[in-house]
Order: sequence, then C-alpha cells, then structure tokens
Amino acid sequence: MSETWTVTIGAKLLNSKARLWVDAVIDPLETRRVLSEGISAASHVPIERAYNVGVIQV
Repeated sequence: MSETWTVTIGAKLLNSKARLWVDAVIDPLETRRVLSEGISAASHVPIERAYNVGVIQV
C-alpha cells in the first residue's frame, strides 16, 4: 500500500468518527475481543416479547 492511500483512509476514519457516524474505530487486532463482548452483552438481555415480522409482501 502506498503512504498516500493509508493517510487518505486514516483521514476518512477520523472524519467519520468526528462527525459521530461511527461509535468507535476498532484496532483490527482487537476485533475478536470486541465482537465477543458485544455478543456476550446481547445474550444476557432478557427477551421481553417474541419478535414478529408481520406480513412480508414481495
């Protein structure tokens, strides 16, 4: 990868984060840990009612 490409991607990430379009920028080495924490948190929430999609029209 060229240095210009890396700087451009980095600037886009920081710009998106500054505008609150993303919650956080995750280091690729931390992806597995962050996903595990999210799945663990979601699996401990009680289900209040069954999910009903209603009628799906195609």
